[in-house]
Amino acid sequence: MKEDAVDENKQQPLARVNSIYLYPEDVTGLISADLSPEDSANRMTQMINSWIRKQLVISEANSRLSLDEAELERRLLDYKYALMIHEFEEQYVNRELNKSISPAEINKYYNDHIDNFRLNQNIVKGIFVQLPKGAPNINTFKRLLNSNDAKRHEELVSYCHSYSKKAHLGDSSWVYFEQLVVGTPLQEIEDKGDFLKRYKYFEKEDDDNRYYLKIMEYRLINEISPIEFVWDEIEKIILNKRKVKLVGDLEDEIYERAENNNDFEIYSNE
Repeated sequence: MKEDAVDENKQQPLARVNSIYLYPEDVTGLISADLSPEDSANRMTQMINSWIRKQLVISEANSRLSLDEAELERRLLDYKYALMIHEFEEQYVNRELNKSISPAEINKYYNDHIDNFRLNQNIVKGIFVQLPKGAPNINTFKRLLNSNDAKRHEELVSYCHSYSKKAHLGDSSWVYFEQLVVGTPLQEIEDKGDFLKRYKYFEKEDDDNRYYLKIMEYRLINEISPIEFVWDEIEKIILNKRKVKLVGDLEDEIYERAENNNDFEIYSNE
């Protein structure tokens, strides 16, 4: 991109905005060689239009804004150095970070910060199935649903795979109750906490569907979350703390090495 007249030694420019030109060499390598000629031409058109729009906005900003060039240069340098530091620290952390977290560490963090894990939504372990009214063998389905036998659970999974419109069958995992019943009549229940206290099993139907809910366990808003529900969250917290410590230790190491080598001095302002 040149801010001058067309260079006779260059290829014909692709576009111009005021005194700035876009040349073919400026977009070399930006279009995949795998594209068809038609797709390549369309992609080139998009890139040229995008370049024109950006240059027009830059030109408009330049004419309307009163920018101190020294301040702008300072900001650009600050941004450049911030990117360099971020990339340097990111590479260091990726190389040095210990990502292994033991169950004991997670349990300790959970117990030490137990009040941080109060629920802001109701959660349940359970089964929820939405069936069309025409689904066959409903009585068989109900027997499967209410059985605690592992083999019958496999049959339930197979049945729901064939006939259900919506099914959550992972009765050993915690989920948000709102998420479980979203888009169904159960979503309209006003006091869901009271509902969970009253029902372990619930059926409902509308014009088109039947809904079956079986609750194994529940926790209500403001109760302490089960550790397995926040396990992944705690892992992320511990890893992030390790990252912060690594970066802090790295900065301390660089500072101490520079201090020992007399790489910097602090001059008195007095």
